[in-house]
Amino acid sequence: MKPVYWDSFVPLIELKGKGVKSFLHGQISADILGLKEGKIIKACWLSPIGRMRALLEVKLGKETAEVIVLTGKVDDLITSLEAVIFPFDEVSITAKKEVRRIQEICDDISWQLIDAQWNYLDQDLNIDLEDLESISSKDFEEWRIKQGFPYFLNEINGATNPFELGLCDLIDLKKGCYLGQETLSKLSNLGRLKQEIRFWESTIEIEIESFLYPYKNQNENSNNRAAQVTSSFQINDQYYIGLALVKRDMLANKFLFLPESEGKVRLSVPQGFMPLKGN
Repeated sequence: MKPVYWDSFVPLIELKGKGVKSFLHGQISADILGLKEGKIIKACWLSPIGRMRALLEVKLGKETAEVIVLTGKVDDLITSLEAVIFPFDEVSITAKKEVRRIQEICDDISWQLIDAQWNYLDQDLNIDLEDLESISSKDFEEWRIKQGFPYFLNEINGATNPFELGLCDLIDLKKGCYLGQETLSKLSNLGRLKQEIRFWESTIEIEIESFLYPYKNQNENSNNRAAQVTSSFQINDQYYIGLALVKRDMLANKFLFLPESEGKVRLSVPQGFMPLKGN
């Protein structure tokens, strides 16, 4: 069987200038100063209070940085970066274009650990696709949900932080100050989160934004809510899957329920989830 790959065209922005490393180092969650030229790493772009705004990949050149937005609004990133670039930074945003991104799909390995390849549209592919099989949109959504890969406005909705989404390996807490770092340092030191993302599966259809409860036939009381559904996908007539943000004190529950429903909602940790140590 051929290996399966995720093939997508994603927006890329290019930053240029002598100060590009130090500037970008202060804007995103990864250690840019220690990054080798040509290596691609994943990172988070956060709000000042540590909320997720976008999931990124970054590659450095000699005096350049290329940034891919995997999920999020690229125009918001550009606008925000431009607003904090000062003349002494010696940085400019010079281009916005598309790049073809290819990543192998592995069910039993976190998506965060699999390196991607970038292919510029004006260049030949640097990978032989005849040896691979492209994943269908249906199979991709099933894989994304089982992995816990967060989507913009589903899991990345202005209210979640990267630890809650299982992205702790994309956060460098030792590199010094950057946007959102103070809040994440406090959360890391506390070692406890108010909620975490979980994979769910059920024989009943569940709509996005639905609330789940710990007991059958639970009255719709906001004080009793255990989780809120962020993603939902139908596999067949009798099987549905999705993601939900589950309250910390409900994470030990193996099952949750919809109000006035007999169907169980089984919970488990997504395959790609990287937990906050000590949580």
